[in-house]
Amino acid sequence: EAAQFPLTRIQPLKPGSNLVPSAAVHALLVLVRRGAVWARRHRVAVAGLTPFVGVAAGAGFAVLVVAARLAADGQQVSPMWLTVVYLLHTCGELTLSPVGLSSMTKLAPFKFKGQMMGVWFMAAALGNLIAGLVGGRVDPEKLQDMPALFQQTSIFLFIAAVVCGLLVFAKNAAVTEAHQVRN
Repeated sequence: EAAQFPLTRIQPLKPGSNLVPSAAVHALLVLVRRGAVWARRHRVAVAGLTPFVGVAAGAGFAVLVVAARLAADGQQVSPMWLTVVYLLHTCGELTLSPVGLSSMTKLAPFKFKGQMMGVWFMAAALGNLIAGLVGGRVDPEKLQDMPALFQQTSIFLFIAAVVCGLLVFAKNAAVTEAHQVRN
């Protein structure tokens, strides 16, 4: 029989609270920074990296689909599946947070900067509410339902990433057109 342990033992594996994942996240941040420098040199908006958030989150849930299917079939599942999910979700979060928060403060009129920061954090709270509602649908007694739930979540996140990508593309095209009209 395989050893069982509470999920609270896996939480410290979340990148940022452990040395090895912190080094990986630090390396990722260096790559993101170099990517931002490259984007500036080649005149690509750093906000164009935003759809990566949906891709990273969707990939994390796709990993959970595979793990949940294995568990539903009665196989023992390693905690390393959750470590991969934590890594993917944290990479997406680290991609969005600095760019989004910086954009909110730079693009808002001076009088409304505080309110826009409040809107940013209110959106984060709304996201946490939605995550809680989705998480509330997980019933540990109905293990066979989890792959479908994770698959729905993954598909939704991939679709959201495509929509975000299309919006960024449309925004960049509009900005380019506005610059051409001005010049």
